[in-house]
Amino acid sequence: MNITIHRNTTNRLYTEGELHVNGHHYTHTVEPTDRMLPAGTYLLRLVKVNAHCRKLAVMGTEFCIGLSHSFIDSRRNRVIAIGQPLIPGTLYSASPDYERLVKRLEKCQKRQEAIHLLIAEATATPNAPTRHKE
Repeated sequence: MNITIHRNTTNRLYTEGELHVNGHHYTHTVEPTDRMLPAGTYLLRLVKVNAHCRKLAVMGTEFCIGLSHSFIDSRRNRVIAIGQPLIPGTLYSASPDYERLVKRLEKCQKRQEAIHLLIAEATATPNAPTRHKE
């Protein structure tokens, strides 16, 4: 299985992108710009956290793909957040996307199929962070 993250827009605070599974658009991503995973190819693995929770670990790094609502949470937990875009830098409704992705990856692991993560940064265009009224 091939998972690709295309980073679309970037600024000094966060980088937004799209996650594709086997070439088909799946969901959106947000990650903090100062702690992004470098562009490249990585192996993904499902890691059991406890009896009810699994996390998608990026092998050879301390990063994972997971649930988070904003780039601020992502920075703290070193997570590439997935979900539907709410406002720039934040996501919502991540649980259904995450659960569906975990189930697909469980099937891949049962088939002993490698799970590749490709991060493409060539398409990222600079933008200004949204400033909300105070």
